[in-house]
Amino acid sequence: METISVAADSDGEAWSLFAVGDCYLEPGVRGDGPLFSPSLRKRATNSDIAVANIEAPIPEPGAEPVAKTGPTHRSDPVAPARMADAGFDVVTLANNPAIDWG
Repeated sequence: METISVAADSDGEAWSLFAVGDCYLEPGVRGDGPLFSPSLRKRATNSDIAVANIEAPIPEPGAEPVAKTGPTHRSDPVAPARMADAGFDVVTLANNPAIDWG
């Protein structure tokens, strides 16, 4: 378990939370450039805690999608690292596509 500490300039009683939802980093989203705008990255890194929700699961290599009607969504395996690089401290997965890949 990782401990999250309050920013050094915090007064100890107040803290900031920056939260975004439904980030979808589809397979193939790679490269060296930032995935998020400079203003979003600044908000994430300047907050005490930055939280993002990844819209789709990250299946194991070789996993097959479940049989269902409609599309199956998956995120690129680099998604968590790219979110951390953007300044996010916590990433959640709480969506209906979570079961698309078993």
